[in-house]
Formats: sequence, structure tokens, C-alpha cells
Amino acid sequence: MKTVQFEGIPRLTLSHLPTPLEYAPRLTQTLGGPQIWIKRDDLTGLALGGNKTRKLDFFMADALRQDADCIVTMGPLQSNHVRLTAAASRACGLDCYAILLGDPPRSAKGNFLLDQMLGLNCIHVSGSMNQVPFDFVDRKIQETITQLEKEGRRPYLVPTGGIGPLGELGYCLAVEEMVEQTQRLGIRFEHVVVTVGSRGTLAGLLLGIARLNLRTRVTGISANIEGTCESFGIPPPGETAVEAGKLIGLDLKVPMINYKIFYDYVGKGYGVPTDSGIEAIKLAARTEALLLDPVYTGKAMAGLVDLIRSGYFTKKDTVIFIHTGGTPGLFLDLIQVFD
Repeated sequence: MKTVQFEGIPRLTLSHLPTPLEYAPRLTQTLGGPQIWIKRDDLTGLALGGNKTRKLDFFMADALRQDADCIVTMGPLQSNHVRLTAAASRACGLDCYAILLGDPPRSAKGNFLLDQMLGLNCIHVSGSMNQVPFDFVDRKIQETITQLEKEGRRPYLVPTGGIGPLGELGYCLAVEEMVEQTQRLGIRFEHVVVTVGSRGTLAGLLLGIARLNLRTRVTGISANIEGTCESFGIPPPGETAVEAGKLIGLDLKVPMINYKIFYDYVGKGYGVPTDSGIEAIKLAARTEALLLDPVYTGKAMAGLVDLIRSGYFTKKDTVIFIHTGGTPGLFLDLIQVFD
């Protein structure tokens, strides 16, 4: 691991980059729609990988620059972001503290099991993402930071989901990576489909597209009920992209036409598997040996399948589906389905 620069901003090399861009011929043929490619950001390395690692490259470099000795973050009980933040902290020799939404489970499974292995310091808050008021969570974060400072520690806050101008540079850089890959492969870079949680990855993609003056359109498939991000005070992705652009000297406006977020595939709520998501997981596994999770990528694939069948994408299109990781989620809700 070393520190490098992106547009003058330091970042660590925690991520294994570039991640592969793989054609999905059997999935493409089965759906009879656009040419489908998979951007394998489940292979970013570091504790089973995932999209958050690209963001943590920047956050952890900044934490070390500020001489922090511990990291504070927050997320749901089975948060991929928390798992990867705990791993990044350990890789940098730092302790990690996380406010987790959800009571301690009777047995450690999935991401929470990995959190325990990594020695994460957990502060539990009863309730889910849709139940706990943002101001209460924010207060718990500030209380944790204050207590650590009283103990003589030097905490650094990584926002939930890695959202924020600094974190969005991770997927700004990913766009440059995908442009190089598509040019080398001789394919068009027309459409990107990505799961949406806190909307930070989407914001980073919008910044990268604007930075390179591309016409690529981003389609987000939400894993959260509409309004969840707003309830947590998270700004629209276009605004976040503009703020992130200022860090690298870009004064830009992200046209709203560049993206659309669909909330049709969430089901009953965050973290609750859907029938269409489970079918999409089976489809991806049995056509491409591609393993998706029930919380994020399974629902995103369900959205892609439905949008293809409804004619949103045409046979002439080229679609890049970003696999954002989430492997530990496979070993929670889907056990009974395949038992």
C-alpha cells in the first residue's frame, strides 16, 4: 500500500485497480436485449471487496494526513461500508468505531461477523435506517467523537456510505478507468446501471462523466425507499458531484438529464429480499457464475432485467452493470431459499 495522487488529491492504494470489465454473453442472450458488461467492483480487494474501497482510498489518505489514530463511521447492522471501513482502518494501523443501527444479534453472521473479526468497536442503536431519526444518529456520532477526544484520541469521521465530496472522487476516477477499458475493447460507453444506497457512487459517476465531457447516462436502482436519503440529510447526487468537482478544480454543473433513479425494486424496504431480486440472483449465477447479494446488487439486477424487458434499453445499447460487492449478504437471507 502506498500513497499516490489523483488530480493533486492524495489517495491510498487499498483498492486493487483496475477492476475487470467482463462481457456477459449468456446473460445478454437470455435477456435478448442490450450488450451487457459487468464492471467487477466486487473485486476491489480488502476484506471481500466492494465499491466503498475506492472511496476509502481517499478518506484514509486524508485521515493519515491529519494524523488520526482512529476512525468513526456509521451504518446499518449489516453494512458493507462499515465492514470495509473497519478493514481499511486495520490496514492503516488504526482503530475503528461504528454506530450500528440495529441491536446486537444472538449470533454473528455476514458483515457483522467480519466486523467482529476485524475488532470493530460497535455502538448499537435500536432501529433500522427508516426508523431512527437522522438528528439522533448525528448526536450519537458527535458523542462518540467527543468521548474519544476526552480520552486523548484523534478521531477522523468517515461519513455513512462514504458519501461526501472526497469520497466521490473514487468513482470519478472509476469513470476514467472504464473509458480506458471500453476504448481498448472497442465498445461504446453509453449506459451505466448501478445500485443506489446513499447515492455517493452515483454522484462520483456523474462527476467523472462531466469531467470527461461524456454523454454516458447513469441508471440507478435504489435499495432504499424513496426519501430515505433526504431524511438523513444527504443532498441530491448532482449537488454532491458539483462539490466534489471543486476539490479537483472543476467548476461544473451536472445536468439532471444524465441520470435517473428507480425506486420500483426496493420491495418492503432496505435489506428485505424481494422475489424479483432472488430470481435475478439465480439468473446471474446460472448464466455467468456471477454472485450477487439480496440487499443491493440482486435488486439492481432485477431492475436491469425489468428495464430491458420493458424496452427502456434497446438491443443496440451497451450497458455496463457495476457489481458493487456485498458478498457477505449472500450468507444471511438466502440460506432458506436454496436450502
